[in-house]
Amino acid sequence: MAVAGKNAVREARGAAVPAPATVEAVLELLVLLQTEVESHGSRRHEDGIARVNHLCTEVTRDVLDGLAAGSFVDPEFAAVLDVQLMVRYLRAVRDDALGATVARSWRVLFERRAVASIAPVRFALAGVNAQVNHDLAVALVSTSTVLDRPPGAVERQDFTTLTHVLAERLRRHAGEQPGGGPGGAVDDDVVGLVAELSRGASWRRAEHLWTLRGRPGEAEAERASIDWRASMIGRAILTRGSTEDAVCGSGICLP
Repeated sequence: MAVAGKNAVREARGAAVPAPATVEAVLELLVLLQTEVESHGSRRHEDGIARVNHLCTEVTRDVLDGLAAGSFVDPEFAAVLDVQLMVRYLRAVRDDALGATVARSWRVLFERRAVASIAPVRFALAGVNAQVNHDLAVALVSTSTVLDRPPGAVERQDFTTLTHVLAERLRRHAGEQPGGGPGGAVDDDVVGLVAELSRGASWRRAEHLWTLRGRPGEAEAERASIDWRASMIGRAILTRGSTEDAVCGSGICLP
């Protein structure tokens, strides 16, 4: 997708700008948005969106490398899935900039993006949480709808490969950041998110959502439930070490 104009945030906000259709187009928009947020965000490279966007950019580069290397069984499915996943993030950024409603799982991050007391790495963790525990399931349903085929064994294999890409990039990103080494609270949250990916919970949520197609009321209720849980986990990640009490489950603490 050719991105018109000089301001990537303006592009992300523009309702008339079509969603990118290829992984390459997604990467182009992510790179432009990164430059804009780091140049004009209140915390520059430590801005909450800047940290999430950086991770999304690296994941998308990894997916492109995987597509070139033949790491996916069905490259078409893998490419569409990555596009659908990243477009959900880009739309959340756009909608937040416009003052429109965004998913709870993203809103908890956007509301705190400029809070100086939150370590930058925690924003990246909260962003991956929104993708792992909410967006991936919805993105799989969207991908299967776009390709007009139900999710099956091949799709699950490539879905799992993508989750491995996310998990590995998350580990590397967290390990490179202050406070992200082994044994700390950040490391605990990384372990929890990676465990969530390895358990296949996102796939099971997606399969359930797929069975609800044609029943919009039930599907919306299920999406809202998934979003609520993801938002609670995201809030816990961003408030870790505060005076708020938390109850831990599935390797991640819920307030």
